[in-house]
Amino acid sequence: MKWKKSYFTAPSIALLLILGACQGASQAQPDTSQQESDDAEIVSETDDSKDTEEESTETNQEDAATESERNHNEDQQAKSDDSNNTDTAVEKESTDNKETSNRNIEETEYSSEQEAVNAIENYEEVEQTNTDLGHGIEALSEGAAGHHYISWNEGNWLIRIDAPTNPDNATGNDEDGEALARTVADYLESNYLPAPDQRGVIEVNDFEDHPGTVIRWQQGNTVYEMDENTDDPIDALQIAVDSAS
Repeated sequence: MKWKKSYFTAPSIALLLILGACQGASQAQPDTSQQESDDAEIVSETDDSKDTEEESTETNQEDAATESERNHNEDQQAKSDDSNNTDTAVEKESTDNKETSNRNIEETEYSSEQEAVNAIENYEEVEQTNTDLGHGIEALSEGAAGHHYISWNEGNWLIRIDAPTNPDNATGNDEDGEALARTVADYLESNYLPAPDQRGVIEVNDFEDHPGTVIRWQQGNTVYEMDENTDDPIDALQIAVDSAS
């Protein structure tokens, strides 16, 4: 039997070697495409997680802002309710005071305004003065038979204090008649009586055995009068002041 010899040229051998090397390199090279795909999925999941966390944070912040605003509104409503309750209480107290004042004040209607004016007795305009009561008020101080009179005008009002010259006979709320007159003037500086159309008279008796304050004033053809048996004229003045508010 005869064997047929095969002959390979040098270029053929070189080509075979190159092909073999390429095939080995191809088998040895790792599959990077799958790794890159896995990495991309991880990055995507990480980004999604960050987005979800950011959305959760924003939602929490919005919820916190909403809760804060709700609390603020509730506080404002509570303050408003307290203010309304206070205003209602003050208004009720003012109404109660006015109703009490009106019960203590008598009204008398006359056929004419002049007749009502004439009904206000003991009114006078004090022209000569010798006593400073403060607040730019000048009064006339005079005495007679155990009485110390202090008289002055404020608007259309005549105010007269009748105090004993002997302090032992006084109510003792003030040092003397002039001190009592200053107490009344101080009070009327920031508390406003009803305004008489033409005449009004306030007479304060500071004698211990029969203290009291009488207040009369005219508006139109009506005379208003109150007579309070009190040793503190401020109590009576407060009733008149409340009736004007």
